[in-house]
Amino acid sequence: ERVGLIMNGDKCKSLSIVADGGRKRTYVDQSQRIIVNGILIDSMSVTEYYTYLGIGNGAKGVKEENLHALWKVLLQRLSSSPLKPHQMLYSLRLHAYPTLHHKCTFQRTSKKCLMELDRLTRKYVRQWMWLPSDTATEAFYAKVEDGGLEIPSFRHNIPLNRYRRLAKMTESRDPLVKKLASCEPAKSKMENAKKLCVIANSPYNNGEELKSKVREAYWNRCDGKGLQTEPLQVKRSSFGQLLGHTTPLNTKNFIGAWNVRMNTIGTPARNNRAGLAGGAANTCDKCGLGRIASLGHISQTCRETHGSRTKRHDRIVNHLHQALTDKKGVTVVKEPHIRPKGSALRKPDLVVVSGGKATIVDVQVVSDSGIKDLERVGERKTVKYGSTEIKEEVLRQLGLPLTTPITVHAFSITWRGNTLRHTLDVARTLGVTHLLPRITTDVLVDTYRMWLGYRRSGKRYHTN
Repeated sequence: ERVGLIMNGDKCKSLSIVADGGRKRTYVDQSQRIIVNGILIDSMSVTEYYTYLGIGNGAKGVKEENLHALWKVLLQRLSSSPLKPHQMLYSLRLHAYPTLHHKCTFQRTSKKCLMELDRLTRKYVRQWMWLPSDTATEAFYAKVEDGGLEIPSFRHNIPLNRYRRLAKMTESRDPLVKKLASCEPAKSKMENAKKLCVIANSPYNNGEELKSKVREAYWNRCDGKGLQTEPLQVKRSSFGQLLGHTTPLNTKNFIGAWNVRMNTIGTPARNNRAGLAGGAANTCDKCGLGRIASLGHISQTCRETHGSRTKRHDRIVNHLHQALTDKKGVTVVKEPHIRPKGSALRKPDLVVVSGGKATIVDVQVVSDSGIKDLERVGERKTVKYGSTEIKEEVLRQLGLPLTTPITVHAFSITWRGNTLRHTLDVARTLGVTHLLPRITTDVLVDTYRMWLGYRRSGKRYHTN
């Protein structure tokens, strides 16, 4: 009453549990009544439950529900709804999962139960995204910047949530709450939750450690090796068109882009990982050079997809050229022909002049061979266009003094959508960071289209 609250008897319940010392047990006594300000509060029986925040509580404790059946109904509703795959994933992350998260945290759920919920989730996501059955488990739970679908895991999150809630109670300023947290049942629950906070025999104590453990486990898998980058190198915002509830992609390209990102496309080499079809089944039947027909080969070196690779490269150049041309005070020259004395013809993709400085930018889509190799690729571009003769020839063609400062930058991105450190630096320098989501999506979609073209084309060359 001091704070203006008035009890509503119709919404309240009372529970009287009496101890019987002679029989050494407790029982529910409904004869005892509670009256507050003349309002009679109904007394609960031993079989009744009072629902608070979705959780039923009664004399027998928390009401047990069949979480597996409840979760299956939610997933079936999503599958049968007229939603597109990106909308299903969004609804799963932000609506369906929170529905069960609260119940799993307070209800008695074993490790086996949580794993069954995750297994059921993966089953439906595979159907939505056309994923093969051998897709790495960590690919479902890793963050989008780490190459995963970013689906919450019951097995990983529920034990951590329980542990954090109980640990926070031990630090409470309220002496009663602190006393409850120090009792034996609370300690036992906290220890059990702590034991479950483990991935690949490696414990985690908070959300950041969990993210790091999942990322490490995924990058150690065959499909995740090509996603390895330095921490914070790949920006989450670059994948905005693949993560949100809206996307400019149609269903086919959206699913294809994600399959390229996770390297789950059914190439000859991937389909024959077990080697049951023999070593010859792994080779590319378009090149005839004994090359392994992996997605990396198809998208980067296969002669069948040469024209598609050129289109993918030119699309990125056109995006950058259009964005820079629209800027005031910026002059952009596309593919100038540079032929210094005694050197071969050079055609850098873009030359940008702004603020009394010139910048040579050369675009490239590179392999996913590893961090060190990828950074060396950027250095090669600097060496290729960084000679004094080439720089002076560029300045002459632009009509600028030879004393004008001029720098060379590579704009590199892997065929799996990872931007490299030097790419982020040049994007900030040129003021085109807003283009990264569009460029990333286009690279993934174009790589997927390469695979479609490769698969539809007939066998061109013999492998023997």
